[in-house]
Amino acid sequence: MEGSSRQSHAAHHKFQKSCAAAKAEEAAIAAPSALLDADAPEVVARLEALDDAVFDAIQGKSAALADLQRLWPLLKTELGEPLLAESRGQYIRYALSLWQEPAGVGRDHDSARAVNALEVLCVLFDEAP
Repeated sequence: MEGSSRQSHAAHHKFQKSCAAAKAEEAAIAAPSALLDADAPEVVARLEALDDAVFDAIQGKSAALADLQRLWPLLKTELGEPLLAESRGQYIRYALSLWQEPAGVGRDHDSARAVNALEVLCVLFDEAP
């Protein structure tokens, strides 16, 4: 068998039907964000709830971090990672701005908010604080 090349063959007739069904099923199972309109009122409402939870937690409002820890996994399932990526990017930029605030220049550096922002980002990136 030296020198012979191997070639793959098409699926046997009895398996072609199951392969076609599997491909159709894969096509039917799409990421949630592919099925949702980002401007749909229910999606906007869910993203606004996320904003409220994030900013309340950063401000140190009681129970807000726990609310975010409960809400985030639900939103990832409902909306999908791609749709949430833009929001997550905005939260990162906001957290960075809190960490970069100079102390004593025009206003007080709020280290508590910076720490809260870090805790929020840990939730949003599924990391333990």
